[in-house]
Amino acid sequence: KRSSDANPSNAATLVAWANLEEARGLGLIRARELYDKAHRSHATNTRVFTAWAMAEARHGNATGALKLLERATRARGFAPGGITDAAVFSTLGEVCWHHLEDFDRAV
Repeated sequence: KRSSDANPSNAATLVAWANLEEARGLGLIRARELYDKAHRSHATNTRVFTAWAMAEARHGNATGALKLLERATRARGFAPGGITDAAVFSTLGEVCWHHLEDFDRAV
């Protein structure tokens, strides 16, 4: 919270805070607000999309996760630290492998 107060538009801080809220704080509802704020601050930061997608998948919303990853591929952006579209496709594989039900998978 202090880091976010000091720099309210820092995507890395907002994603870290969202991850913490999702795991141990106010839950996915609050995390979504923080992910959305991070996205509004940095619309092409793929790390925002991949973190948000994994949170959605962990809470049973694989369809929402896939939609976020689709948005990430259209963003054509890079995250600080060199995360590129490869991270988006890696997250897509994770969501498809671990979070989609059998009836959601293509046959």
